[in-house]
Order: sequence, then C-alpha cells, then structure tokens
Amino acid sequence: MNRRRHQALAGLLLDLVAKETRTMERRPLGNVLVATDFTRHGHEAVARAMWLPVSQGSGITLLHVVPPGAPDALATRVIDSARELMARADALAAAEAARAGLSQIDRFVVVEAGRPDERIVERARQGRAELVVVGRGERHGVRERLLGSTAERVVRASEPSVLVVTGTPTGPYRRPLLAVDLSEVSPRVVEWAVRLSDASVRALPVVHSYGAPYLPMLREGGMAPPDLDRSMAELEHHAAARFDAWLESMRHVSIPLERAFTLGDPRQLILDEAERRRADLIVIGSRRHSRIGGLLVGSVAESIARHAACDLLLVR
Repeated sequence: MNRRRHQALAGLLLDLVAKETRTMERRPLGNVLVATDFTRHGHEAVARAMWLPVSQGSGITLLHVVPPGAPDALATRVIDSARELMARADALAAAEAARAGLSQIDRFVVVEAGRPDERIVERARQGRAELVVVGRGERHGVRERLLGSTAERVVRASEPSVLVVTGTPTGPYRRPLLAVDLSEVSPRVVEWAVRLSDASVRALPVVHSYGAPYLPMLREGGMAPPDLDRSMAELEHHAAARFDAWLESMRHVSIPLERAFTLGDPRQLILDEAERRRADLIVIGSRRHSRIGGLLVGSVAESIARHAACDLLLVR
C-alpha cells in the first residue's frame, strides 16, 4: 500500500510541475527596482543590483522615499538634499555597472515622498518590476521591533520577488543554496536560482527538511522505543520518496540539482547549511500575507531574512 501511495504521489508531482521544467534555463531579468536610504545597506543594495543579469531593453530604477514628518519649512530642502544624494547613488551605480559589465542597461532615478515600504511596493507595481532589491538594514526602537524593518514590510507586501542584500557584492552569485518545501512555489525557486547564478555554477544544492512535531507526544504517551523507531523510519521513507519524486520532476533544469535532505526545523537547518557551504545567496519561496498576519505568525522566509549571513532571494 505504501509503495503504491508513493508511486501515485510521484506521478502527481511530475504532472504538477511538468510545465515549469520546460523554461528552467538561464534567462535575463526584466525591470528591477532597487530602494536605497543612503545608508551602507542602501549602497550595498544599489551595488548588488548592478550585478544582476538584466536584459537589454529593461531597466533598473533607483528609488529613494522621503518619509513623512518633516516640517513644511524644511520639506523642499529635504527633497533637494535627497535628489543630490540620489545623484551620488547613481554615480556609484554607474561605477559598479561598469565593473560588472552592465553599463548598457538603462537606469532611472526616482525620489518620492511617503511611507517607504508602501511607496516601494507601489512603484514596483507601476513599473512592472520583476524583482525588488532592498538592503536588510537594522531595526531600531520599539516601533521597529514591533513592525519589523522596511525590508521586512516590503517582503510581506511585494508582488514581485524580493532580493534582500546583506553585504557588499564582489561579483555574481557563485554559491547559491536553494530551500524548498515542495509547494507550488518550489519550481520557481529553482527557476530563479538558475537565472541569478553565474555561468560557472555547475550544481545547485537543494535543502528540504521534514519534521515530526508529534514525536514528543507519542514518546510521552508511552509508545515503546521500537515502535517509535519504526514510525520515524516510515516518516523518513515517505518524506524522502516525496522529495526524490520532486527532484525527478526537475530533471530538465539546465543546472543539476544536488540533494540535501534532513530532519529538523527548517529555519536553523537552512542557516546551518548555508554557513557550511559558504553560500552567497539563499533562494526560498515566500507567500504574501497581511501585515498583521505576518506579525503574529511570521514565516520561515522572514526568520531567515533576519538572520542569514548572506543575501536572500524570496521568490513569489
């Protein structure tokens, strides 16, 4: 019975992602929106955007949002200062683009006023951005601890995928790590990893973890150790079969996928695997959710966004 169930599951997974596998090859990005607040984190986001494989005919928009609250007497002066600083940011972008060989891509500079996360999300929608790039930044004060950083709020609300930058780029991504939960967004995780990886990348490690949240309850309820061992073995077998079926469905990906399968909390396992492999990018699926829902429930992706030592791409 178990074997037939696993075979049926494998067939279902193959059918669900068959269409996705036909397009998983390196192809350039469309429009990119990169937000900067003129801090070190903002400059890192701008520099990283210049290393992304943007297609000819698409563009990179540099956006700064002036937050509300300035006295009327200073509002014009603040906007003028922001425009001057944006000119410097564009000069930084031009220098980094030349170093990355992306100097032929159009850049647009925009300064707006409003709430930063809301304007970033709206500008991305208006400009049909395929990717939003933000620096992770730091959280300060009670308000930021409660609501999260601007980057986290953008992650929650953005329609396009979001790249959260954590450091100064030194080149294209050469050591990406993928994390999948086998949901409908997982094929897109692979697609985006292929698109952003340098041509030198020969394999993409894929992390998938499985859990047994009911195990302590069974143990405390008196289940004998041999029965617990058999239950765990069956759970592992089922989870491994499901993951292997998914990997088989990805067999047409242009870069081979490398299996990394383990038991435990995905938050820590992904971070540990990224550290072990010295990953320069973690690629993970992320669903949009409401601001309140995100605050109360959180997600694996947001947890990793807070703690990862490398860049993080949250795929929609």
